Amino acid sequence: MNRIGVFGGSFNPPHLGHLAAARFFAEELRLEKLWITPANVPPLRAALRGAAGADRLRLCELTFAGDPRFAVSDLELRRAGVSYTMDTLREIQAQEPGAALFLLTGTDQLQRFTQWKDWRGILGLSTLCVLQRDAAPLALPPGLPPERVRLLHGFAPLAISATQIREQLGAGEDVSPWLAPAALHYIKEKGLFDCE
Repeated sequence: MNRIGVFGGSFNPPHLGHLAAARFFAEELRLEKLWITPANVPPLRAALRGAAGADRLRLCELTFAGDPRFAVSDLELRRAGVSYTMDTLREIQAQEPGAALFLLTGTDQLQRFTQWKDWRGILGLSTLCVLQRDAAPLALPPGLPPERVRLLHGFAPLAISATQIREQLGAGEDVSPWLAPAALHYIKEKGLFDCE
């Protein structure tokens, strides 16, 4: 049975912390393939500002390039409206019949996972895999079935967020330690995030 990972998010912009998480996730779970799926309209978040979907998709392609396990997909960007994880999992399941699906998220999302649309259905289709993201505890919240959730210990997240990167770009600060060189070149070339 193929082991397929799903890593979604706004990726606004994708940064080296995302790349490190993807690599750790793929290694830890011995994934044959990891789908990287930038959201069209993320639920439970404010409206996206900064980069259009096509630009975020291209930035993901540039950031996650070079690892044959990674497949950047526009499947959420092609769907109109809010990007719901359950719809994404169904679409991937149809393209990867019989595969075991693993959904990557961080501790920040784990604490509000039961607010996700059809969260029980998500756990029926996939195993929820959680990495340390912030100060939120890497612990199973009440109400989630432990057999459908894996807490992945040993990951050290980078002390950066896409929000901080956008702010630094807008202020003309150096963000090269946090972005893949090709992605940073694309951002500057396109003038994304009000960079100078």
